[in-house]
Amino acid sequence: MAGTVRELPRGFRQNVVGSVAPSALRSLRIVYLGLWPRLVCFGPSALLASELYLHGNLDTVHALENYHSFRPTVCHSVTQWRNLLLCAPQTDSSPFDFAQGRQFHCEMTIEKGHHSPATIEGVKNWIEISASRVTANYKTLAAIAGEEVEVLAVIKADAYGHSAALCAPVLAQAGAQWLGVTDSREGAQVQTDLAAAGVTQQPRILVMSGSLSDEAAIIVEHGLTPVVWSIAELEALSEAAAARGTTLAVHVEVDTGMSRQGCAAGEELDAVLKWFATQSTLTLEGVMTHFASAEIAGCHQTAAQQRAFEQAIAQVRATGLRPRWVHAANSSAVDNLYAGGDAQSALEWLKQLAASIGARAMARTGLALYGYCLAVEREYGYSGEVESAARARLLPVMTWKARVIGVREIAAGAHVGYGGTFTATHPMRLALLPVGYADGLRRELSSSSKSAGWVMFGQRRAPIAGRVSMNLTVVDVTGVDGIAVGDEAVVLGEGITAEDHAQLAATIPYEILCGTKAHPVLVP
Repeated sequence: MAGTVRELPRGFRQNVVGSVAPSALRSLRIVYLGLWPRLVCFGPSALLASELYLHGNLDTVHALENYHSFRPTVCHSVTQWRNLLLCAPQTDSSPFDFAQGRQFHCEMTIEKGHHSPATIEGVKNWIEISASRVTANYKTLAAIAGEEVEVLAVIKADAYGHSAALCAPVLAQAGAQWLGVTDSREGAQVQTDLAAAGVTQQPRILVMSGSLSDEAAIIVEHGLTPVVWSIAELEALSEAAAARGTTLAVHVEVDTGMSRQGCAAGEELDAVLKWFATQSTLTLEGVMTHFASAEIAGCHQTAAQQRAFEQAIAQVRATGLRPRWVHAANSSAVDNLYAGGDAQSALEWLKQLAASIGARAMARTGLALYGYCLAVEREYGYSGEVESAARARLLPVMTWKARVIGVREIAAGAHVGYGGTFTATHPMRLALLPVGYADGLRRELSSSSKSAGWVMFGQRRAPIAGRVSMNLTVVDVTGVDGIAVGDEAVVLGEGITAEDHAQLAATIPYEILCGTKAHPVLVP
């Protein structure tokens, strides 16, 4: 194909996103990965047919099919489409300007399930985020939770490495009424990203980590909902709200056994609850806790946390305060039906507890939104039911890819990588990938480890040869025919999952996903 397609940096807009030269062009395929584009086509007089694949947030698709006699076809949107024009110039020789050109409006068929992005200028490894899979996972979790439980979508830590800017609009369209972030800065940025994506009815945003006094003004200004547990936090927020002449809803966290965030049931919680009676700027909208071991069926710790939270809710009821939300369940609590034992599921317990105070239950799902969930384990000595409701139904959202930048043959006896830890025992063919530990690829996947990692070329594995270095990794493609410079390897995705990476690196999928630093793009 004659022509080039490139992606603009995130947050940057201009008229010309892609351009195509007219030389003997018979078909045009443009892939745009981003928000609100306008595409310009140079001289399509020889254009007989065009394909347009769009990965973004757009409502209506207009594309030119045959410059002289364009024929409408049916448009099948794959995400939230907005309005895009593929414009033809008046002449074939000069660059096109919107003020000079004629616009042809013709709906094109959008192929569903296309996952190959445009080549991104200057980017040799990237992560593709599947919008359809984010949506499917959210709807799966919501269906498991049931209509009586609101599902908050956790997008903290940049959506667990998946790009909150890309995932937040998708989740909002999927129906998420609440999003969870780490801090005020992240919350304010998510609001900006939602607005840029055209989301007018924005979800509420829960700031899940404790805040410092200098964050209070930002929280109030942006209407974020902070998690609090100390008088100092409450006073700082109250002062900031009063200064703006407004009120603010807050959620109080109760420490039921993690010794991390929250006030303990009893005297600490009592002091916080009494504080609310002294002022009118802050309202107690929610009460929450967090389970430490929700992935363990029949877990003694979870059962003890449930009892402590029940005590806390009884304290709230006794004060006459009536929060709207009671929440405690993370991804594993939604997945593990018998987290606290086989008497009832954690979700059923939560619904009953919330109802006892006239509140609505809410679950806070994070990892599961992105296609992973910790395997359900059994508490030692527990002989009751064990059942996973979600894990097998989740779809991994991230595919991490890198393009081959070099291929070479080596002889037996040649060393590969730093320290010469890999020595070829036979003639080999190696491919060089522009990805390393600076991008989040763990050194534990080096071939010098007990179990070497691998990448995928199609359905074929290519083991890592030598050490993973800062920006480069060598893989053995001796058994993979036809590998050439520019070919795509899957570093993480189908055939090599975050769970595989975690097992090789002796860690958890959370750390693997959050550690990826490659450029993110949204695909259907």
